[in-house]
Amino acid sequence: MTIVGVGLTIIGVALLVLSFILIKPLNKLALVLDDVKKTTSTLPEKVDDSANEANAMLKNVNVTLETVNKQLSTVNPILKMVEDVGLKGQSFTAKWVAKSTQFQTKAIHEELKNAEEKMKQ
Repeated sequence: MTIVGVGLTIIGVALLVLSFILIKPLNKLALVLDDVKKTTSTLPEKVDDSANEANAMLKNVNVTLETVNKQLSTVNPILKMVEDVGLKGQSFTAKWVAKSTQFQTKAIHEELKNAEEKMKQ
């Protein structure tokens, strides 16, 4: 046997040993990839189901919002009237407060005048 033959034999034996060593990790890798394949094969169905549920939920939300908007449009004039009444009441009470302040001021001035007149006597 020549040197080339001996070298090729050593390389062959090394590759045979390497293939025996790698059998276990490659089998584990194959199992992992098989599990990944099983998991991802059901994924599109799950995503479709989730998307359908989300669409149904969004449709329900839209219907609910439309109902609420209709109900608010009927309540809006009532709220506007309440606002108007509140503003009228506020202006009315503001006028009363102003008049009350005037009367208090007059009363204080009259009391001061009376007190001054009593002091002069």
